[in-house]
Amino acid sequence: MKNKLAITASLKQCSIATRYNDTIYQINEEIDSASCLVEVLKQMFDQYHLDIHNIDELITISGPGSFTGIRTAQSCIKGLEFSLNIQATCVSYFEVIRHLCECKENLVAIIRSEKNELYFCDFESQQMGISSVEKLLSILSQNSTLAGEIPEEFQYLYKTVSISNFRYAVHLLDINSRSKIIKPLYINARSNT
Repeated sequence: MKNKLAITASLKQCSIATRYNDTIYQINEEIDSASCLVEVLKQMFDQYHLDIHNIDELITISGPGSFTGIRTAQSCIKGLEFSLNIQATCVSYFEVIRHLCECKENLVAIIRSEKNELYFCDFESQQMGISSVEKLLSILSQNSTLAGEIPEEFQYLYKTVSISNFRYAVHLLDINSRSKIIKPLYINARSNT
């Protein structure tokens, strides 16, 4: 199995995980990721006596979420991609939630935004956007299964699966990404539901 390195970040958290010689190592730190991500990566590799040159695959997150955190993680991965001369890939948090959820039928992934709105992805209709709770309630199908960060208003109306740790990099290690383009997933409130 290949050695794989995954990195995610938000404003106040960074998560780094690697599958290295079939062993998983990870660090999830509540810190300013913009100023400390590379240092935490170095500490992890030093602590476990790992060699960054033995990494075969890189993966990071596209979003949605903290612009600064996503760009920080992507910049780190892009730097490693160029310096190690290996391919980097990217997945969305929606894909991570889908991967973690056992129920795949009629699945809608939900992530809270910092502006008290909800990012959502309806995998059945392939609709994605940002919405208020009220508006999303009006467009969801009654047979939808909601997964991710589920507001209380949805708990009694739909089948729900709360997944709070989807931002941890360890979850990226088992996802086969289709995207070779490292770029943020922008969801604009003016152009979506």
